[in-house]
Amino acid sequence: VKKDIEAAKNYQRFFIPKWREIYKHYKAILDPKYQEAGRSQIVCADVMDTIEWVMPSLMRIFLASEDVVVVNPVSAEDEEAAKLMQDLLNYQFNYKMDGFLKTYKWFKEALIYGTGIIKVGWEKRYEKKNFFFEELSEDEFNALKLRSDVSIEGFDEYEEEITSVDELGNAVAVKRIVYKNVVGFYKKLSYEGPFIENIPIVDFFIEPGAKSIAEANFVAHRTIRTMDYMRKMQREGIYHNVDKIVPLETPPKIPEELMVYPEDKRMEWAVSPPASSGRELVEVWECWVKLDVDGDGLLEPLLVTIANDVVVRVEMNPFEHGEPPFEVLVPIIDVHKFYGISLSELVMEIQQIKTALFRQILDNIAFVTNKMYLVQRGGGVNLHSLAKSRPGGIVEANDINAVRELVTTPLPAYVFNLLDYLDIQKEIRTGVNRFFQGLPANMLSVSKTATGVAAMISAAQQRIELIARIFAETGVKRLFMKLISLNQQFVSQELVIRLFNKELRITPDALDGSFDLIVNVGIGAGLREIQAQKLIQILNLLPSLA
Repeated sequence: VKKDIEAAKNYQRFFIPKWREIYKHYKAILDPKYQEAGRSQIVCADVMDTIEWVMPSLMRIFLASEDVVVVNPVSAEDEEAAKLMQDLLNYQFNYKMDGFLKTYKWFKEALIYGTGIIKVGWEKRYEKKNFFFEELSEDEFNALKLRSDVSIEGFDEYEEEITSVDELGNAVAVKRIVYKNVVGFYKKLSYEGPFIENIPIVDFFIEPGAKSIAEANFVAHRTIRTMDYMRKMQREGIYHNVDKIVPLETPPKIPEELMVYPEDKRMEWAVSPPASSGRELVEVWECWVKLDVDGDGLLEPLLVTIANDVVVRVEMNPFEHGEPPFEVLVPIIDVHKFYGISLSELVMEIQQIKTALFRQILDNIAFVTNKMYLVQRGGGVNLHSLAKSRPGGIVEANDINAVRELVTTPLPAYVFNLLDYLDIQKEIRTGVNRFFQGLPANMLSVSKTATGVAAMISAAQQRIELIARIFAETGVKRLFMKLISLNQQFVSQELVIRLFNKELRITPDALDGSFDLIVNVGIGAGLREIQAQKLIQILNLLPSLA
């Protein structure tokens, strides 16, 4: 596994310079060597403008309604189960998984870097209520310790001697154990279900040359955890060998050639407080790897977790879908490649040209407004007054002909026409039209009616529509397929949820996978709009029907 990690890290190094340049262009950060004192410092932000204008359209397409996902049954007997699964998924996504913000970050990273990664798994959340007992007997303490909903965090154990009376009535000294200052908390399950987590592109690693997550022999997620987190995971029986971990003395420093975000350089200058017990840092690699562990020549899917070179977890892939728990989005597919092409790459060149043009224009305006002068050496001219010119100002000189104005020619009109040309090229490349910002929420479901034709007036917006369709048919659909699989695998008791002022009772039998599903995404809002249009048509017919 360590060899796989090194190979994946070396593979990622090829993409770090590109991601670093993309991030600088997105944040309009220009290299200091291109900044000249006394000249214009403006940097155009076309990359950010383009991505921020695409995001509302994509978010409206996928998340404009409560029905983020529509589940259709293949056969008639599956209709009730499909409806139940649809309600459950929409409830979990909208109310328990923070679906809007997670999806927003997923889409945005895909548009910026060309690849967006999200992690999907199963979790249990607990509500905690703290308790404190000044003193407990041994029986009371053991009874409390055996409760599954109780976690004891600390206590003091004492042995004390008390006087008791035996069967003959004699006073005897008896020793007993008492527990004082017992602190902990009661745990109440508040949510058990799927979760999604955004993975920064720099913390995701994949086998060199892999074309998809499902086909890769090695996929990993790197995180920095505290020893407190590691010990809690061991206490829950998930991690082992935590006592063998040697924590990092200082936060890991990123080599400059591997640094994507320029802010990381500034973070190294900050003085961090010394790590106290429990706050020490650990570099954790969660590796989803296919290995031949029994020598039969066949690969088995494993989950191997390594913390500072200590193996803390090894088990077979716990998910019935059999894949690593990640899904990927790319806005523009680079054929036979894992990483996609970003919108940033389409606009970076235009942003560079516009930045150069705007600087020339502003410098030219500055030269025209604040004129330059040719001054005769030794002409007795007050150079300070000349340099700090103001309306009605006076410049003293011994020779009236010692100063001559240098005329700056204004830039020709074709320079400004070039700016318009660059904006047009940006619209052609990205589909972001200045006159028609946005797509209808039902873009993925409209038919070729008058409404559909009107929605696609701008030909440039076909680029955004294609990105939305790629998102829908790849990462988003596969995400919900994994959510369905997780619900089928882990829902073990009846659930009662309240959705739209209606109680839904969900049993494991209804989600046992005995039915086939077709998952459609990006059409929920469109279905509602179509229904509203039909209702309006019926209302228009009512007078004639009466």
